[in-house]
Amino acid sequence: MAAHMIRSILNEKAAMRIFERYKLYLYFTAVVAVSLFLGLGSGIFIGKGLMRQSLAQGGHSILLFRPAYDYFMTYGLINSNNEMKRLTGYYTLLESRYYNEDFLIDRYKKENSPVIKRTIVWILGFSGEKEKVITFYNGVYKESSRPIQRQIQEAYSRIDPSGYSDFMRKKNINSGLRNK
Repeated sequence: MAAHMIRSILNEKAAMRIFERYKLYLYFTAVVAVSLFLGLGSGIFIGKGLMRQSLAQGGHSILLFRPAYDYFMTYGLINSNNEMKRLTGYYTLLESRYYNEDFLIDRYKKENSPVIKRTIVWILGFSGEKEKVITFYNGVYKESSRPIQRQIQEAYSRIDPSGYSDFMRKKNINSGLRNK
């Protein structure tokens, strides 16, 4: 029994000598691993937040990579005084999926151009937030021009095919007026 205890103590001392020899490397490896994990996680979290905030609230971010550059170019197009550049910006938003419904609804209310309003209605027809867009369509339908009303009808039929007939009935739209 005493021999077993002596061997055990010697093994522990040998293990401690090995640990002491490689302690610096072990600590360095642990610090690097934790830093990489925290850096990656926080970078993803902060990056997504900055992208959303910038478009929705006009915040500023640092352009560190190509997608951010494209994003801010689109943001510049949307805020241009030139109607064609704004139109290009909205199509780019749809293509890149950098938009949210609240942003587009707010832009619709601020926009004066009927072409751009119609484009915003069309883009919202591809939305994932069905209820928010349907509420918006119901709110602006009556005051909209005929071309925009037709676009709302088309987009409504795409976003909510099951509720489309109810929408048409509530708005007193008969089949003959749909495409005129």
